[in-house]
Amino acid sequence: MNTVLKGEFKVAEFSVDYYVVHGSRLSEKETPQLSRALFTKGNKLLLFLHSRTVRLPDGTTALLVNAALDEDCSVLLPSAAAIKAVQRAGER
Repeated sequence: MNTVLKGEFKVAEFSVDYYVVHGSRLSEKETPQLSRALFTKGNKLLLFLHSRTVRLPDGTTALLVNAALDEDCSVLLPSAAAIKAVQRAGER
């Protein structure tokens, strides 16, 4: 189940692409793959996303979802402190 802490996001399922960059917080240190500590099936993640609707050449629309911040900062494990910080920011 998805929970939105700030803003609106009304899709049940979505995907976000991430580059595997050596030395990145989002990648494994020794092998070229996304971090298993973060990107493990069943993990709950705190994502900072930006979405927008675009019109495709065939006239239909699609929702594009991107990391809202620098990709290294766009994914966190949802600690209580991080969730409270996002909720406080949403109250402004």
